[in-house]
Amino acid sequence: FVGVTGSAPAEAVWDANYVAVYHMNDNPDTSHIMDSTTNDYDGTKLSANNPLEADGDLGKKQTFSSDYIEMPAAASVANLSTFSIEAFARPNPLSANNYIYGESNTGLANPIYGFTMGYVTTGICYFQHRDDAGSFMNWSIATAYIADSLHYAVQERLSASTWEMYSDGLSVDTNTDAQGAVTINRVRLGAINTTYFSG
Repeated sequence: FVGVTGSAPAEAVWDANYVAVYHMNDNPDTSHIMDSTTNDYDGTKLSANNPLEADGDLGKKQTFSSDYIEMPAAASVANLSTFSIEAFARPNPLSANNYIYGESNTGLANPIYGFTMGYVTTGICYFQHRDDAGSFMNWSIATAYIADSLHYAVQERLSASTWEMYSDGLSVDTNTDAQGAVTINRVRLGAINTTYFSG
């Protein structure tokens, strides 16, 4: 990236097609991270050093356990016809319900978007969508491939009514289930509601 995260040169790297980009370093203090786009959808940690910043393979990282980073609700991808969610993550330890990204509603039980490295089956990436009416889509790649303590670049993409999941740049599965209307007011990195990512 260019310049200091949040500076005008750094934000100029990302055009209007990017809703938010996070380099995961603490900024301006140990309770926050900054969005690198001009949207300024900066994240707020559960508390200071929760999650904890550490040295990563590429710059800094956040070490998640029973915590999360809350984003503004405006950062939601809900009801968009085209979007992608991408993360560079290392599950540690490998377990079920390892949510790297989650959207939900604090007043409604149904609406969610969830992206997890392990849900029903440990080691399988899942993407979940449940609309306001309760219609649930839960799909995954066919076989387990996520291993403990290894890094993965994972991506979920919706384009032209086709959902597609990528791992390390390779398409690993597709799905054409319809997306129902969703009302979202909570967006989190490292959790969906109170179900957390560890790594």
